[in-house]
Amino acid sequence: MSDRTKHQQLGAQDAQFVYSQTPSNLTHVMSVSVYEPPGGRRPYDFFGRVVNVVKDRLHASPAFHRKLIRAPLDIDHPCWVEDEHFDPEAHITRVADASIPTRVLSPYGNSVLMMSMLKDERVAAESSTLVEGRGVYAIASKDEDGVAVMLWNYQSTDNTELSIHLDLQNLPAAVTGKLVHQRRYRIDAETSNYWANPKKADLQLVEEAAVITGSGYSMTVNFAANALHLIILEPSE
Repeated sequence: MSDRTKHQQLGAQDAQFVYSQTPSNLTHVMSVSVYEPPGGRRPYDFFGRVVNVVKDRLHASPAFHRKLIRAPLDIDHPCWVEDEHFDPEAHITRVADASIPTRVLSPYGNSVLMMSMLKDERVAAESSTLVEGRGVYAIASKDEDGVAVMLWNYQSTDNTELSIHLDLQNLPAAVTGKLVHQRRYRIDAETSNYWANPKKADLQLVEEAAVITGSGYSMTVNFAANALHLIILEPSE
């Protein structure tokens, strides 16, 4: 191997990342992977296989067996040099963290569950809250057993809260002019959210009531930023 291959100096841009890194300003890149061992295999046996796979492929990439050396007093940019004592096991660490969810729904999973609870037929839904793509969106649905409406307050990274008047018209006969069962589910930063409360990570029913409808039904819904609501009206048993 030539000296040119063994020593590769960083360019000015890459060196800048090295110089600017501090304990509170991390500029390096790392990877966190979540693996579930195959059935019947003990976790540490599986971890050993992962390490061996990396060892078997070290020759394929110089990045696996180099280290960075800084010049004295930083008089020149750092260099990559061959690390003759590179040990993969010093760089690959197994962490058994029970806080990583593997058998519960994430907020995304709960939103998919919400969509699965919609009725068979989609119907028209309009929103008067949208401004430059932000505001409350809706998917309305019905079938012979009732109606279901999914609403969400899309605000990107903003924190805008909204209160809307939900007006449902032309209800199916099963929920028109009678006592009906209303359910409301919610997903937000605190509700149906594993990261806020692992014990209540599943889709949470936040309101349940018996209500009387006419030819239509209306209610007020308050939204935190990026919150989702599912409202279901079905015949009262």
